[in-house]
Amino acid sequence: MKGTIRRSIVAVLLVTAAAAALAAAARAQSADPAPAPVVIVGNTRFAPLFDRVTLAPRERLDRDLDVGAFSRLGFLAAADSAPNNGRVDVTTVFGPPAVPVLNPLVLAFGGGRTARRSASMMVMGPRLTVGIANHSDQPVEVSLSVFAVK
Repeated sequence: MKGTIRRSIVAVLLVTAAAAALAAAARAQSADPAPAPVVIVGNTRFAPLFDRVTLAPRERLDRDLDVGAFSRLGFLAAADSAPNNGRVDVTTVFGPPAVPVLNPLVLAFGGGRTARRSASMMVMGPRLTVGIANHSDQPVEVSLSVFAVK
């Protein structure tokens, strides 16, 4: 009887471990990690659009965000790299129809390893597309968050 109980417990533990390993492998295979959940408090909204995303040289990546119910946006961006003379450009497009908006966020390394910038702007459409583009000869790790206020 003790042997049967022991075998049953070992079997349950093995099945649980196998299920956990399969779930971890499935998460590791996803190519584009989803941004962290959006946090909404009262009349504000915080959205981490890019969280430590690695961009290869000359690579570009876009993310969309619904900002129709808000009036002002704040951006906070940081980029890390090996010593770099390039830059990471941040583009903002409101729509529909898609209208590019001048954005003062240019993360210039100037020979350093880190570039950080922040900016704010008025909301100019219900949908916002934020793009980041690596204009350097080295891989860059970028984080960018948007804070919206009504």
